[in-house]
Amino acid sequence: MNKNMTGSLILSAAFLAAGCGGGAREKLDALEKDRFLVKTEKAEQRRLEEYILLTGSVRALDEATLYPRAAGKLLRNLLREGDPVKKDEAVALVERDEVGVVYEPAPVPSTLTGVVGRVYQDTGANVTPQTPIALVVDQSKVRVEVDVPEKYIGKVYRGQAARIKVDAFPDRWFTGEVYRVSPVVNSLSRSTVVEVLMDNSDGRLKSGMFAE
Repeated sequence: MNKNMTGSLILSAAFLAAGCGGGAREKLDALEKDRFLVKTEKAEQRRLEEYILLTGSVRALDEATLYPRAAGKLLRNLLREGDPVKKDEAVALVERDEVGVVYEPAPVPSTLTGVVGRVYQDTGANVTPQTPIALVVDQSKVRVEVDVPEKYIGKVYRGQAARIKVDAFPDRWFTGEVYRVSPVVNSLSRSTVVEVLMDNSDGRLKSGMFAE
């Protein structure tokens, strides 16, 4: 008797489970299979940019290394790093050291207007016409030279806009434009030299800065 009751309970439970499974399956089958959430937006024109990320160094547009016109000893430096200088203004004086002859100190003139970027020699140093005395830079405009891979050369042209970032100002982009594209491709690196020119009237960009 107990065996029969156990058997009937198991059988009833099996029918109950089968009935629930069938009902749930029917509800699932009744749902729309191709319904999904869609978000719509109003059509509008947007600007898309294609860019190449390259690295280079900032350089003054014009730089000049100054050399003495005569051999002798450096009498004194007239200007120091950061001092403004005009074209033909003397940055240093050289005392000629020819025995038995007295000369006026020979000036070392600047060949361009700008600022003294570096002074190479100290007072009393022996100098010759091959000895660098100072570096003068005109940083009112600066340039960044980069190597553009050959496959992108067809998309680069003079006057094209460019943006520059330097580590000294990580949250600011400087704008410029391509002003020189080399007409040849380096056969080893398969790249072309491209220079970007930027206004630097505020003097924030310095020669030698790393740029991307």
